[in-house]
Amino acid sequence: MATPMTPQDIVERCLELSKADDCVVLVDESDSANMRWANNTLTTNGAMRSRVVTVVSTIGDASGTAAGVVARSAVTPESLEPLVRAAEQTARDNPPADDARALVQGEPAEGWDQPAGETSLEAFAGISPALGEAFRRATADGRRSYGYVEHSVATTYLGSSTGLRLRHEQPTGHITITAKSADLQRSAWVGQSARDLADVDADALDQELIRRLAWADRSVQLAAGHYDTVLPPTAVADLMIYAYWTMSARDAHEGRTVFARPGQGTRVGERLSQHPLSLWSDPATAGLE
Repeated sequence: MATPMTPQDIVERCLELSKADDCVVLVDESDSANMRWANNTLTTNGAMRSRVVTVVSTIGDASGTAAGVVARSAVTPESLEPLVRAAEQTARDNPPADDARALVQGEPAEGWDQPAGETSLEAFAGISPALGEAFRRATADGRRSYGYVEHSVATTYLGSSTGLRLRHEQPTGHITITAKSADLQRSAWVGQSARDLADVDADALDQELIRRLAWADRSVQLAAGHYDTVLPPTAVADLMIYAYWTMSARDAHEGRTVFARPGQGTRVGERLSQHPLSLWSDPATAGLE
């Protein structure tokens, strides 16, 4: 059997095949494992691996530089040349880009030659016993637990025709649990993300579910109308994630979101709300790396 191509091999081969003025190749490798449960019982578990190759070709003339981007999964050695040619044709078909810039010069960075990161069901070794105890408590208390936990490692390789070679490995884990009363009339949800599932306290999550289910022991009928509502942090985080996803600069410039200024431009620099709320993003913050 032929030896499978490594991500580095794919990058170098695509750059070798390129006939564009410049070329950037990205290989995204993902390895993940997951477990799912319902009614206090593990139902499924599995492991997955995927690869996506993206080729960015740039072609310039007197009018400017145009870019073509094509991505494909399940790439074989024979499919690399058609992929590169497709990116080049897309660049020819596209108009020059207003924001075109010269590619960054570089060389292979430390770790470039390392294999893609991996995970497995062993990633759940620390959390599984605690989940088992939570299932037993739920059964004894007449509660039902439903949930999903996943751990993945995404490794990105980037190579350019200007010599740049970069590798980045990103581990990610998350767990979501829904608890229901025995009569299915009350439910509560919790979730948490972490680079390492060993940092997830399943017992604390279960205790929080018990607390939230107890809130629903007493219910009051309310007429339709506007009411102040107190949301738990995870619910607020979900709303903020959606707001963050919609903050695309292009969408705002094109007038397609609430962050666009009526008529023209964006609302950068404006105060968007009178509420004392600030959102910020820093990927170097401890716990958010």
